[in-house]
Amino acid sequence: MKITESQLRHLINEEIKLAMKNNLIQEKDKDQDEDGDNDFDDVRIARYIKSGKSKEDALKIVKKKSMGKNEST
Repeated sequence: MKITESQLRHLINEEIKLAMKNNLIQEKDKDQDEDGDNDFDDVRIARYIKSGKSKEDALKIVKKKSMGKNEST
């Protein structure tokens, strides 16, 4: 079976779109810190994990910064 370059590009683009959609669905409603809500802290934790930090490190960083912010207000 021969595939043209244009067909191959189309197949690759469809696979990329599907993979991105699946990843967004999986990450969208995840409670990262398991505190019962889906808030900005969860988004920040997910970003730290995506950038290469472990989940434990991400939790420590976000909670430390959140606590500091709450004390000053």
